[in-house]
Amino acid sequence: MDFYSTISPSSAKKSKMESDERGSDEDWYWLLSNSPSSTKRTFIRRSAADICKPINPSNPLFPYLPSILFSLHLIHEELLLNILLKDYAPQLCDIIYMIASDLKLISYQDYYWRMAPNACSLLNCPPRITKKDFKSLVHPSFLTDSPSIVYNHLQSLLTNNVTNCFPYIPEVTLSIRRLVLIYSCFMVENLNESMVLSPVNHMRQDGRYVGLEVNFQGSAQERIIVCMNKLGMTQNDLKCIPPGLVLPLWSAIFHCKPDPPVTWNADCYTLIGREDLASLCGAKGPKYPLVVKEVLNIDNDEDGLCGLNREALSLLFPEDQRVDEAYEMLQSSKPVSITIQQRPGVSDNEFIEEQERHLYTLCIRTMALPIGRGMLTLRTFKPVVAKTFHIPKLCLGGRVPPRNTIIELAHIDIPSNMNVWPSFHNGVAAGLKVCPSASETIDSHWITYNKTKSNSLSNDNQNEHAGFLFALGLNGHLSKLSTMNIHDYLCKGNELTRVAVLLGLAAAKRGTMDISVERILSIHVEALLPSSSIELDVPPVVEVAAILGVGLLYQGSGQRHIAEMLLGEIGRPPGPEMEHYIDRESYALAAGLAFGLVTLGKGNEMISTVASSEGVSMADEMCNYMIGGHKRALTAAQKEKYKTPSYQIREGDYVNSDVTSPGATLALGMMFFDTNNEAVAKWVTAPDTQYLLESVRPDFLLLRTLAKGLIMWGSIKPTRAWIDSHLPKIVSDNALVKEVDYNSRIDYETMSQAYCNIIAGACMAVGLKYAGSANKEAYDSIFSLVNVFINLPNEQVLAEQAGRSTIESCLNVLIISLAMIMAGTGNVEIMRICRYLRSRISQVNVVLYGSHMASHMALGLLFLGGCRYTLSSSPESIAALICAFFPKYPIHSNDNRYHLQAFRHLYVLAAEPRLVLPRDIDTNRLVYAHLALKLKDKSVLRLKAPCFLPQMDLLEEVTLEDERYWKISFDRHLNWSNLITMLKRNGILFIKQKVGCLPYKEDPQGYKSIHAQCVMKDAVRGWTYKPDMLKSFSSNPLVINYTKYLLTPKSNMPGEALFQHHLSAVLFHCASNETVECLPSIMHFLKMINQSEKMTPFYLIQVRLLVHCLPKCDFIKMDFFEALKTLVENNMKGMDKASLISYLRGEKDLSEMDTQINSALIFYQLPPYASLAPLRGKISFTDVLLNIQHFNLSNTSLLMLSKIFSN
Repeated sequence: MDFYSTISPSSAKKSKMESDERGSDEDWYWLLSNSPSSTKRTFIRRSAADICKPINPSNPLFPYLPSILFSLHLIHEELLLNILLKDYAPQLCDIIYMIASDLKLISYQDYYWRMAPNACSLLNCPPRITKKDFKSLVHPSFLTDSPSIVYNHLQSLLTNNVTNCFPYIPEVTLSIRRLVLIYSCFMVENLNESMVLSPVNHMRQDGRYVGLEVNFQGSAQERIIVCMNKLGMTQNDLKCIPPGLVLPLWSAIFHCKPDPPVTWNADCYTLIGREDLASLCGAKGPKYPLVVKEVLNIDNDEDGLCGLNREALSLLFPEDQRVDEAYEMLQSSKPVSITIQQRPGVSDNEFIEEQERHLYTLCIRTMALPIGRGMLTLRTFKPVVAKTFHIPKLCLGGRVPPRNTIIELAHIDIPSNMNVWPSFHNGVAAGLKVCPSASETIDSHWITYNKTKSNSLSNDNQNEHAGFLFALGLNGHLSKLSTMNIHDYLCKGNELTRVAVLLGLAAAKRGTMDISVERILSIHVEALLPSSSIELDVPPVVEVAAILGVGLLYQGSGQRHIAEMLLGEIGRPPGPEMEHYIDRESYALAAGLAFGLVTLGKGNEMISTVASSEGVSMADEMCNYMIGGHKRALTAAQKEKYKTPSYQIREGDYVNSDVTSPGATLALGMMFFDTNNEAVAKWVTAPDTQYLLESVRPDFLLLRTLAKGLIMWGSIKPTRAWIDSHLPKIVSDNALVKEVDYNSRIDYETMSQAYCNIIAGACMAVGLKYAGSANKEAYDSIFSLVNVFINLPNEQVLAEQAGRSTIESCLNVLIISLAMIMAGTGNVEIMRICRYLRSRISQVNVVLYGSHMASHMALGLLFLGGCRYTLSSSPESIAALICAFFPKYPIHSNDNRYHLQAFRHLYVLAAEPRLVLPRDIDTNRLVYAHLALKLKDKSVLRLKAPCFLPQMDLLEEVTLEDERYWKISFDRHLNWSNLITMLKRNGILFIKQKVGCLPYKEDPQGYKSIHAQCVMKDAVRGWTYKPDMLKSFSSNPLVINYTKYLLTPKSNMPGEALFQHHLSAVLFHCASNETVECLPSIMHFLKMINQSEKMTPFYLIQVRLLVHCLPKCDFIKMDFFEALKTLVENNMKGMDKASLISYLRGEKDLSEMDTQINSALIFYQLPPYASLAPLRGKISFTDVLLNIQHFNLSNTSLLMLSKIFSN
């Protein structure tokens, strides 16, 4: 044989090849010019003379000839289990047959004669081993008289008729090991490798074999998938398994595919073709990017709104442009439009001043925009660490159309530094865009890299960078900041920078009691320093931030020492000279909120905890701060500090409740949160007499009603009746009365103000209770009251009774409460209210900076995180919301008297991603799908995704139940962590569409899907086919390619038409039943049907296996099976029955047998050679049964024998 005859011309050249970087296409042209048959690999055929050469007994390997035979036999079986290597197996048959003949192993000879009758028939060699030499052979224990035939063994495993282990050579015959283990799962529930396999010389030192175990409680099909996964198999490995063996495995895959166990790993789901489930287990997603690049139609990111996902928002709001409207209302980087007209008689200078005064009123609104924008863009952007982070400009200028002349505040008097805090909020809004997943790339260097250079550092830039730092802390990124950089920021930064760092670190380490952060905070909290420490110059706003930071750091810990310190700070007296008199209310409130955070929900446990040397409990001390009374004795440290009274403030011996009451009231409510302590709840109940009502500030009634709702948390109802139940009878009867009885002693002003504040406090309690739930009843109850308060200023009498400022402040509380309930839903009715409230530019005496802040915060809540986030109602989240939405809004942009403006951003700690975005894993498009939610109270809630899930602690199970998509389940006790991870990652739930269905966006009613399924069923049942039907029915690339290349008629040959008919029937059947993956395996059987020549032993075995596994392969068409059966019967027609009987009786040597009978021997698994040798003469079928009953033949084989011996 000429070895070089099969090599391409270019590689056979002897001359030196010229160097060419582009390479040569000559080899490819050579391959194309030769037919496949000419390039097919040819094997070297050994002659009988070569094989029958004498054996040398002195050869070192001669004694091990039985072991060699056994090893070669197992290698032969291994080759037969790989469709790519099966052609090598016949090359071993003649040599193994000859060795078996030498060893007088008739069963081995018989088996290899069946597998290669033509080759073995030529071997008629005389005995080559003498009796003397035969005694020197070493017969291993694993060598049996009958060969271990892997196909017979696997077939027996299908019928649960196996008791022995199958041998294999470790690290060599891997396919035998894998398939025996997999097929054993049909029979064995708790599979151990030692039960079904017998490895040759592969033992531990103690003599025991340790192998694979499959302990999975489930169906046989589920055990098969688990076993295949443990063996590291994929669908690509199945393509190499012979078709008769792989079909039961495909059947197991198709059986598990609709509803697999939720406890499987990603590899198991990938194996069964459920990439949607695999993506939930942390597997790598599709190759296409998950981040959708379609964003709002803006040219650049000057407004910081480019992170919003247009594709998701178009599914949430397909019929309007509410997101664009919200964007227009919250953008602050463009000059506002000045549209006032110059009146007659007004000079140009006066008109310019008039324009600037109008611009100033608009600037008040503009300065309140960033907080709302931060809510809208919350966690929507992943920054590029190689670039500086862009902070949108806060533009306080205007333009006059149509020439767009720029107007600046240059000719009127404006408050100094009025944009200090708005710049801070602008930086926070920009920093909040950074998503949590960016923590992998954000480090201390990147944070400081975004700091403006010192030579160009302005106050606005410093304040914006401070806000940026605070935002990083709220999202947990500030913990990456190094200690050295923290020191630089605290020492060299301005007041807002220090506020941002302290609050940001505390928020990032919330509830951890981190020692390093505690040390940093302690420097800025005087009460935590030793009395002998050096007095530090800490600005008041930094003290306020630090005291709340302590509460965040120790949140929920109940740490007594910290709680006592914070309680004492609520009533901290003003110091001597000029100390502690600025923003005292803000400090007391921060101390009260911090105390509430530390003792959150631990009131019943700490109710008797003593807080002072006089033996007064913490609860009594807070009650004293709330209602006023005698001051308690100062501690030793406080006596030394405050031995000299303040020269500016004279409070006497009584507690100044105007300073301490707000903090103490909320601290009491948070301490007894959800304890249902009725005794404490009575302390904060609104008084029911006019005298007592007049002794309480009306705005304190709001806080007391809110505190009562926190204490009686479980009794809050989303009804108007529950809200009105907080009103004392005297208030409900005499509040907001149009016809006043002037002879009455009723103070209608007090009653009306009490009514407004009590209603606002109750509504805020309902808003907190149902935050992020979109509860319709709660929404309707508060929405009706919002309309009442909006219309109150139009009633002159009622507006004077309640006071316009009271109505405005309560309206702010109501709109925030309403937005908390509908957070993230983009509710258009609340949006209209916010648009109206922000349009009240002319009411400068009533609509202040705080009113605009509240309306924009409400608007931002509606679109929280681009509608991906909503609010949590966990205790920690409720505490954060109380800090953020404290019902006292600033009067002007620099107002921090009652509440530090930085606290307004603590809502981030309550933001929770609960939006489910179904995405088709094949098309990468967001789609609609139906979810079934099983609640803990056993009720079932059905939603259409994209949608928000309810509060997670209310759910028991979440299931994708949609007739157009494969089922996905999340069970609280099994795979709940997958749901939480998916929501936190991006909210995208990858789903897989069923064949014959269309997305709801293309087919809302399902008419097209029903039509496609009907057409498909008709096509499968009929003879004719239309390949174009598949294009609308299935988008699977495999189906499309089969249709394009194999179902297109190319000639009028009958054989091709028959082949295309069978292929089309199988293809349509597989496409309609979601079994397309097995098409390559079925194609092997289609080739058998189409070929005209006799089938080889290998393919006869595959057909035989198909017959036996047909009950386990319900996805195969019966007419396809009938065609195969007919083909086999046609092959048997030419068989000589006399030759078969001669074989069974052993009347001739195997080398003399007619090779035409091997088809029947293989297909029917007839008894081996000479099995009926004892029977002579004419015998009956009964005699045959008595002699072959130990062979356990199938009914089909017995029927075959009956036909042979009956004639």
